[in-house]
Amino acid sequence: MNNEILWFIMLICTYSSLIIIYKLFGKKGLFAWVTSSVIIANIQVLKQITIFGFNATLGNIIYASSYVATDILSEFYGRKISKKAVYIGFISFIAFAFITNIQLYFSTSSSDIYLKSLESIFSSIPILLVASIIAYIISQLNDIYLYQFIKDKFPKFLFIRSNGSTLVSELIDTIIFVSIATYFNIFPKEAYLDIVISTYFIKGFAGILGTPFIYIAKCVYQNKKNSI
Repeated sequence: MNNEILWFIMLICTYSSLIIIYKLFGKKGLFAWVTSSVIIANIQVLKQITIFGFNATLGNIIYASSYVATDILSEFYGRKISKKAVYIGFISFIAFAFITNIQLYFSTSSSDIYLKSLESIFSSIPILLVASIIAYIISQLNDIYLYQFIKDKFPKFLFIRSNGSTLVSELIDTIIFVSIATYFNIFPKEAYLDIVISTYFIKGFAGILGTPFIYIAKCVYQNKKNSI
């Protein structure tokens, strides 16, 4: 099975899981989703793939779903609630990075066979973690404020505020992350534009395909509201 087919399967599974969690647990489920999606994305990003003609990494779908989750929170529960979800995700991500790196310094027993695997996953270059954290908090907060701004201007068009805020925020996220990584020579300077374009294309595509699931979430919200 080729990567493109697997990518679409993963996309459907990811967004469907998001809706199921929202239906079962409401906004608390979305809080959990935002937190877990950021952590999962930063593990998946270690896998390099070729997709749609680009050299890319995994993690773009699950990361894009975090914007969909905050858009759902902004749409139905307000900016204050969605900001809380972002801050919870931000603090949880820092804690995750800190705790998982501490574990690598424990002395292992002679029978241990997983240390090298753990090191390859969790001993990520510190500057990439910093770049990811900075890009996350800035882009997510921008998404929340821009979503509300567009909603005030175009209150009838859910797809405009969802796609508009997500695409702009994902561009900000991509530029910040790649710029920091390139400045510290993690990425070659001559490849800067190519990395930005390929990353943003895949991330933005995943974000746009999440739009129908926001409408599904709207139906879930209305059903919950009517059942009260």
